Amino acid sequence: MRPIVPHVAPTWVSAAIALGISALGCGEPAAPTLPSDELAYRSLADGALYLMRADGSGRRRIWSSTDDGVMCPSWSPDGSAIAFHKFIANQIVVLTIATGQEHQLTSGPDQSQCPMWSPDGTRIAFFRIAATDTQGYPLFVMGADGTNPTRLGTGTFMADRGSWSPDGRSIAASRYPDNQIVLVDAVSGATGLPLTSGSGGRGPSWSPDGRRITFNVQEGASEFIDVMDADGANVRRLTSSPFLDQYPVWTLDGRVITFHRYQNSSIPGVLLASLHMVRLDGTAVPWTVGDSAQGDLPIWRPHR
Repeated sequence: MRPIVPHVAPTWVSAAIALGISALGCGEPAAPTLPSDELAYRSLADGALYLMRADGSGRRRIWSSTDDGVMCPSWSPDGSAIAFHKFIANQIVVLTIATGQEHQLTSGPDQSQCPMWSPDGTRIAFFRIAATDTQGYPLFVMGADGTNPTRLGTGTFMADRGSWSPDGRSIAASRYPDNQIVLVDAVSGATGLPLTSGSGGRGPSWSPDGRRITFNVQEGASEFIDVMDADGANVRRLTSSPFLDQYPVWTLDGRVITFHRYQNSSIPGVLLASLHMVRLDGTAVPWTVGDSAQGDLPIWRPHR
């Protein structure tokens, strides 16, 4: 287990945080205490990417760098690779788990961020913006090998993790500048009406069955995890901590939502990160390993 850094967080961590690294009915079946699957997550202590089972077994570092960090990791549908963008370089790479080989997909002066693998594994959606621009990020799609990057539609979005619908038809993203979650047609690029209202939402994630979307919402100095039907109906709040609950994702069976939580440490300006799980009725799943992982950005490895 990696100890908490006793002085200050790495520079890339502090900067990332400053940039925003943010019961649906009575018939839900009871979820198991912990999933048996593997998940990847980023260590807030060193910026590296780790893989482990939910019980903490098999924990190993699968990517690290002395001068950069992982952002917006996304599993390939077959569970063989993870795409992410590097925080300093602002370019997208793919890491092959079996070999540890890293392959860079994007290059040039523009910032390419937050890759999202299509369900069939043939394409990757991402956000790209000129390095000198400070406005919303256009949405692009490229081949899974980095070829033929093409802008999708004319909308602009927050540079946050989005989510491809399980049927491959739509991409959920947070619209710029009002944070409203919208669906973008994965072929035409047409943007639908907002699914959210008020404060909107960030980091949307589709449930495996395509029926629901979970996301995080900022209200004041706190952020919470919400879930709604895929058409925007039946919004429910699942967490109520006074901290920052962000980037929710679904377990593979769609019965539990995993997210990370940031809270202040005893050192001014340094945040502590932990991983958490919550059922769809809002009850927390006890997870000692998640509390002690000191990590964020969890993603569950698809079955091969």
